[in-house]
This record gives sequence, C-alpha cells and structure tokens, in this order.
Amino acid sequence: MPEITIQVVHGDDPFPDPSLSIESSSSVAELKEAIAAWWNIPTDEQLLVYYTQPLQDNNTLETYNIGNDSKVQLVMQIPGLIPIFFNNGSRKTPVRVRQKDTISQLKEYILQKEGTNPDTYTITYNSRSVNDYTTVRELGLKTYDNVYFSAK
Repeated sequence: MPEITIQVVHGDDPFPDPSLSIESSSSVAELKEAIAAWWNIPTDEQLLVYYTQPLQDNNTLETYNIGNDSKVQLVMQIPGLIPIFFNNGSRKTPVRVRQKDTISQLKEYILQKEGTNPDTYTITYNSRSVNDYTTVRELGLKTYDNVYFSAK
C-alpha cells in the first residue's frame, strides 16, 4: 500500500503530519473518509490539493499520479461555501458562493470584485443562459466550476 503523507492546514497553524496508508487505486473520496476518521473533519469540509491542483472526489489517487510518500495538502473549507470562478473569457475571478445564492447575488459579487455593472452582461453556465432568480443549488454548481459572463 503506498503511503500518502497528508499535511493538514488550518489557517496558519498546521497540525502534525500523520502518515495514512491507502491503496493508490483508492478514490479521493476514500482518502477523505480516512482523514475524517483520523481528525473527525467531515468530508464535505475537506478540500484536498496536490501541488496546486484541487482533487475531485470521484477520481482515483492514480489519476493525479499520487504515489508513495506524496504530500497532499488538506485545506479546511468554510461549511456551506463553494469556491467557483467567474470567467469572462480572458480572466477567472475566484468567488465563494452559497447554495441559496441567486444569480442576481452572483452579479453583485462580480460588481464588488471586478467593478463590472451587472446590467451590461449575461451569465451562462454549461452553455445556457440563466436568469437572475436562479439559485446556485438549482444550477447545480460544484466546487471550481466556471460561470461565464459576457457583454449583452
């Protein structure tokens, strides 16, 4: 069993690094379960990163070339917030949203972060235009999804 070294980062204060043994063919979700058992951190509050790449639950460790003595970073997520990107085609802006947020609220985030007037663009997700009253939950947005905005 290849051993994966996990470093838990919580703010600026890392916990000691335990070594967890897990099969390289295991999924990221299975690794999160092992972490949950070790630290009692719910899986939905875990964000795992290998180098700079966030790991998706349904992929295997082999998918990311994670092997013996690899170091995977565990970052605590704020419960209920989903990190996504606003993408205007030339730049991605990271934003954290809640399931209950509406597109109208997302446009306000863009205004705050980019200074772009919400009346001047449309929002699309999965190649479809969405109205201002649609929620993040209704869209089915997931971690690190791209929401596109383009001029009207």
